[in-house]
Amino acid sequence: LRLRSPPGRVLWSGHNGMGGGSSGPGGGAYFWYSDDAGATYHLSAPISGMRYYSESQLAELPGGTVVAVLRNNRSSTLPQPPCKAMSCSTDHGATFGEPFFDRNLLSSNCQSGVVSTAQHLAVSTPVGPVHQPCNMTVYITDATAAVETCRSAGAVRNKWHALASLWAGPAAYSSLGHDPAAQRLVVAYERGHVTTCAKGAITSFISFAAVSLPASRTHRAKTDDRAASAVGAVVSVQPSQAAELAA
Repeated sequence: LRLRSPPGRVLWSGHNGMGGGSSGPGGGAYFWYSDDAGATYHLSAPISGMRYYSESQLAELPGGTVVAVLRNNRSSTLPQPPCKAMSCSTDHGATFGEPFFDRNLLSSNCQSGVVSTAQHLAVSTPVGPVHQPCNMTVYITDATAAVETCRSAGAVRNKWHALASLWAGPAAYSSLGHDPAAQRLVVAYERGHVTTCAKGAITSFISFAAVSLPASRTHRAKTDDRAASAVGAVVSVQPSQAAELAA
């Protein structure tokens, strides 16, 4: 993530182990930042509670607040529907706050796509039981309200709206981007070849979708199934062949 402020700062995330305490002390999510295009980098101050989370994605909100949307590896052990966790930074990624649950953002245990626009914070994620992810959905919430959620450490909950349901069947990881010229979101996501959810179903295709972001509450999704099928067919081929297909 390249931050607007301070100019030129690059912020990224990673994790050690799969969290849930299984990786022991020092496991979980981490964040790094660089102010010289990666020539040197710094580790954000570690957080003890971060050991239960992994596979985070970052977005910059209005005013410079940075939010990390985290895979919640505690979902299967807590008496609640599976949901995302979040952690926020108000100093451009130098430190992050203790993670909190966003109980209004239900999600299976998968990495989500995350992106911010001037008006919205958007998340792409499958919804379903922890070990049965399905129904890839794009959600949005008001960006200014998301800042308040960060400031309150989750006490003020985000109000998420389902922008588009992209695939009803098995689905897993996703990546989300913003095309400001066309006022739309672009999504790449894993999916199965059937629309029926089942435990252990295989997600063997990579699909692409474009989801419009009109000012009204009426939203529309356009999915390029032809491109999705073609890419899905070459997921395991050599990089040179994939490059030829992309061209």
